[in-house]
Amino acid sequence: MTMNQVNIVGRLGRDPEAITTKSGEPAAKFSCATSEYRKVGEGQFDEITEWHNVVVWDPKIAEQVMNKAQKGTLISLTGKMSTRSYDKNGETQYRTEVVLPKFNSRLSIEADRKQNGPATQAPAAAVDPDDIPL
Repeated sequence: MTMNQVNIVGRLGRDPEAITTKSGEPAAKFSCATSEYRKVGEGQFDEITEWHNVVVWDPKIAEQVMNKAQKGTLISLTGKMSTRSYDKNGETQYRTEVVLPKFNSRLSIEADRKQNGPATQAPAAAVDPDDIPL
């Protein structure tokens, strides 16, 4: 058995963009940022941000995103990873996206940055690999 499932909690990097499927149904796309912290020195941490391209094919979820989310909104989503290819100037290009299909996908709008201010998150405690008992 195999499974392709992605769970992300992050903030929109830009306002969502309304798109339309070939059959005329509403859809949406946006970028979402997630962050983690890495120890770089005694008591010093660097924030590492990963950007995810998200495409919402479920019309109900797309409508929710377009009506309630904007740049900076904290969201939680469940979808699947998908890589597609396309031709650009005679060269094959690849794009990896988190896709929320019509079935088995979920999105929850957690908070609005404008209303709640920036999220605060303490860096995770760094664990020295030598301290892990094996």
